[in-house]
Amino acid sequence: MKGNLKELGTYLENINKYSLIMFYGPNGYSIEENYKKTFDNLKGKNDEPFEAQELISKNILTETDIFYQQINSIPFGGGNSVLKINLLETESVGCLKDFLKTPIDGVKIIVKAGQLAPRSSLRKNIEKSPIAISIPIYEDSQRDLNIFIKDFFKINNFSISNSGCLKISSLMGNDKNLIKNSLELLLLYSLQQRERDISESVIDLVLRDEKLVQTRDLCNYVGLGNVKKSLQSVYKLRLQGYQPVQFINALSSHFQKIHNVSIKRGSGIPISRAMQELKPPVFFKEKESFGKQVHLWETKKTEKVFSILNNAEKEIKNSVNLGELIINDVVLRISAAAKK
Repeated sequence: MKGNLKELGTYLENINKYSLIMFYGPNGYSIEENYKKTFDNLKGKNDEPFEAQELISKNILTETDIFYQQINSIPFGGGNSVLKINLLETESVGCLKDFLKTPIDGVKIIVKAGQLAPRSSLRKNIEKSPIAISIPIYEDSQRDLNIFIKDFFKINNFSISNSGCLKISSLMGNDKNLIKNSLELLLLYSLQQRERDISESVIDLVLRDEKLVQTRDLCNYVGLGNVKKSLQSVYKLRLQGYQPVQFINALSSHFQKIHNVSIKRGSGIPISRAMQELKPPVFFKEKESFGKQVHLWETKKTEKVFSILNNAEKEIKNSVNLGELIINDVVLRISAAAKK
């Protein structure tokens, strides 16, 4: 059946009537947000020892063994078995067609898809089924974007005017992924300032400033162990007047985040949840990259990084003229150690 995003809460309250919910359309950010929210809601108290595997298009089109294995498995804690399927790369219904004809009690499927033509087999079969809901998610209006931007800053105790919101969306478009990236950049900058209002001048300064982006790139390249790109980033930042102590501060801050997440991971908290609890949070587009870095840097290794950075800072203060050589050595040593 055709659904409406505003009624999602009602659908979830009456989930026993439905076996599948699909989100589709051009609004990738909101689709991902509701896809995850719905999965978390349905999973409820069924705390499994492993995070549920997300299936992809080939698992319902050609390599379907995994799909049937998943829907026929019983969760350890009883209750519903909830399956996530990413169908962004197809409009075909595949073996979901058979599932809709003969659903399995206690199995709930959450699907995310892209823009689907009305005649696509995926959309047609789900909209015709009485046990499935197809929910379109369209592009955001300027009013929606203003609310999204204002809510982000309100949570972090900042404020922004409607004209400031318009400025951000005019620079970044209406893609919430890109907008969230820009909001996190603005937050990162503004946390260092005393002013709690995000002005248009600050927006221009930050969103048109390549230095912050390149600093982020440097930290990620070092964390991932990409020696060549790490040194290239050092060179680019140095051309823009970046000072040795600034390199030390940026790397210290980045590895402190990795260290904090690594500690929580060691205590059994999932990496995704630990990243969400960071202040400021990991950039949306960098979550996958950051997760890889956490796997590369256990706490003992990050402690060695802090030692290297602390010693380098002392050396720089004692030998100002050797600052560039010291930073080159630090970046080389840390990035080379990532995969050891």
